[in-house]
Amino acid sequence: MVQMSLSIPILKAQVITTMSKLVAIASQFLIQKLGGSRFETIRTSVFTLVLGEGSQDPNLHMQTRNSQALTHVAECFLDQKDTNIQLAADLLRAILNYACSNKEKVVTNALRALGFYLGGIDLSFLTTKVIPFINSTKDCLFKFNKKHKLTNGLFALQESIKNVLLKNLSDKSPKVSWNSCIVIAKILENPSLGNKCFDFISILHSQQTTECLFNILATRPNLKTRIQATKTLLCYGHVQ
Repeated sequence: MVQMSLSIPILKAQVITTMSKLVAIASQFLIQKLGGSRFETIRTSVFTLVLGEGSQDPNLHMQTRNSQALTHVAECFLDQKDTNIQLAADLLRAILNYACSNKEKVVTNALRALGFYLGGIDLSFLTTKVIPFINSTKDCLFKFNKKHKLTNGLFALQESIKNVLLKNLSDKSPKVSWNSCIVIAKILENPSLGNKCFDFISILHSQQTTECLFNILATRPNLKTRIQATKTLLCYGHVQ
């Protein structure tokens, strides 16, 4: 039944949403009922579906549901305290790909996932293991937006994250803009953010980043966007 559903885009999208929620919300229950090895098989299948073929599907409905599922996948990944570098890299790649979409709902979903991921992951693990791993590969990082250029033949992921945030902070859509503010706030509130995480500190302390936030506060007509920019600027007080 599931195999048949996966051949129909709208049903496949629903399967992705349901299964990703299940492994994220009910992981401990499933481990108790099924055992660790069976749960790991299910989790791996869901991750493969979301981060593999699903992340490359051009169908807009699939992109919307898949980008939504990334938050659940990130929740499960962080909840299990997973230190699989390949999986952490695949998850971050998929999130950034969707954050470069030109579809508001897809971008908004991806930014929520990015905030959850960067707000919960050990930033030392990310900056010393995951980012160097991604930067060492020649895989195309962005599938939905070809405007991002290579640096010395490879993607400099630190710059890519900053560019994604700057682009979406400046987006005319209030939802995209305020969710970008939330991503920055989540990083600033990450308890593992310390002086050794230079890559992220340089992203956060970039004059371009803070200027965007002050510009939102001064010029945006949408109240919620201005409030979120204010909250994000106040989060800079958390950085030691």
